[in-house]
Amino acid sequence: MEKTAANGKESKKGAAPEVKPNPKIHAKMPEPEVKVVGEPKEKKERAPRVTKAGTTYKLLMELAEDTKMPLQCKQIVGILSAAPDKSLNREDLIAKMIALPIVTRQPMERILGFYQSRLVAGNWIRIQPIVAVAKPAPEPVQEQPKNETGPAAE
Repeated sequence: MEKTAANGKESKKGAAPEVKPNPKIHAKMPEPEVKVVGEPKEKKERAPRVTKAGTTYKLLMELAEDTKMPLQCKQIVGILSAAPDKSLNREDLIAKMIALPIVTRQPMERILGFYQSRLVAGNWIRIQPIVAVAKPAPEPVQEQPKNETGPAAE
């Protein structure tokens, strides 16, 4: 017999005892799931992405004094509430955020990108893409029938 280092007791070396399945337990167990390697996973539907350039931020709800929200998030809502029509495009909003005395290491674009999902989910703002005015399509030129002259025309 050998002594093991872990507990200092003697142990017998040999084969492990044979374990027989318990019919009471194994009758209740579900069949194991067989997964096929390379099978594509189902993807969850995502919200449509909004491009950064050419978007308008519109305020939907005014900020109350008892609202719990991070300071930078409150400042974004405050900028939008002071704006005419309660909306600004992305570039103007970032310019006004830079003018505020915010102490941060992050660029303002990153701060806006971080908080905009919280503001949209909380129904504070709506982000709309700026739609360019479409030019009317040119009218198609209709060809006039040609007068065929020659031996085949007769």
